Amino acid sequence: MTIHDAHHPFRVGVLLWLIGCLLTTTCGPGKDRTPEIVMPSADTMQRVGLQEPENSIALVYDYDTSRWVEIPDRAPFHLDLRYAENRNFTGNTIYPCGRCFLKKVAGEALLALEDTLTTLGMGLILWDCYRPAQAQQLLWETFPNASYVTPPSKGSMHSRGLAVDLGLTDSAGHMLDLGSDFDHFGQEAHRDFKGLAEEVRMRRQMLDQWMHQAGFAGIRTEWWHYSYRQAFAAVDSFQWTCISVNE
Repeated sequence: MTIHDAHHPFRVGVLLWLIGCLLTTTCGPGKDRTPEIVMPSADTMQRVGLQEPENSIALVYDYDTSRWVEIPDRAPFHLDLRYAENRNFTGNTIYPCGRCFLKKVAGEALLALEDTLTTLGMGLILWDCYRPAQAQQLLWETFPNASYVTPPSKGSMHSRGLAVDLGLTDSAGHMLDLGSDFDHFGQEAHRDFKGLAEEVRMRRQMLDQWMHQAGFAGIRTEWWHYSYRQAFAAVDSFQWTCISVNE
């Protein structure tokens, strides 16, 4: 029998060794090396009729993103939407659930403060954003005082999606003292109130400065209220949907 005989033990051993190398991609001293995964090039995939894998999942929104921006409950923005529960001056729940929307231009202006707030270790707590016209009617029926609640016939800036009620927080989302609580109907809430502690006055000034830079302006009787003054929008009755956390 010669070495060229297919049944020769040496020939069989060599064949088995070669097959083992091909299957494991390892031969010799590096046999414990982890196999390398090589992805096909785009040209190769096109020639064989394959498509490149998607790198991202398309987001699906339940509102018109060309008109609205939703402010997320994520630092440096912290949502405490009082009218979505009964912790408000009416004692009633006004909204079916809590979501914070603003018209696109106003929402983008507010979100643009994110880097400034994060750098300084500060945050914003949001108590109210867009307010549907039907909700404004409920507030007026409860407290028909034009110094604090805009008559529905006039059209609240909240109902136009251009106003937000907010305060300052630390980086953990804890509210800082700004002289009164949200929806406090007293002189302490007025911007010209003289009885503020110095640190409270400075916080209000800091909040004013940031909001003015973003294109918002305040009103005399409520330090927390800011309206976006660089655009106009009609009163809206859009009602957002309620999303279950289990979905």
